[in-house]
Amino acid sequence: MAKSKIEQLVRKELRPHEIKNELFLIDTKSVECKVLKTLLTSILQDRAKIVIVPKNTKRKNAFIPTSLENELVRELRSYLEDKDDKNKFTLLMATIPEAMILTYAKRHKLTGKPLAPEDDVRKLLEQLQKQQAQTKPSLRKSFAWLNEHSARKK
Repeated sequence: MAKSKIEQLVRKELRPHEIKNELFLIDTKSVECKVLKTLLTSILQDRAKIVIVPKNTKRKNAFIPTSLENELVRELRSYLEDKDDKNKFTLLMATIPEAMILTYAKRHKLTGKPLAPEDDVRKLLEQLQKQQAQTKPSLRKSFAWLNEHSARKK
């Protein structure tokens, strides 16, 4: 059976993580969470149980659903406000654009709260994307490089 592009991207993000019997997924009650749960069920099948846990969980090996735009907005806000905003959970779908997530949700009739509210940083990101088409992937790579190099210095 042919795998969708979004499923291939989630598989790629899962590869470096060792998943044994259970996978803990943070419940954000959003479209991303429902899409990720559907994709993980398809990917993992019966190899691991998917356990939905609340946002205030103490588990360190939990995954939180997000999207490319949500992560870029978080990173940009952190950079512009000069704050260190680290997420204590492992991010999944951080490389997948919201449009792809919404298309998958629509195709599979999944509903949830809006992905992210409109704010000034998101508007700035969309304006930059309109002016230069590769802004989002380039920013993602730049922030990944910065995070990797700042982790090495510590």
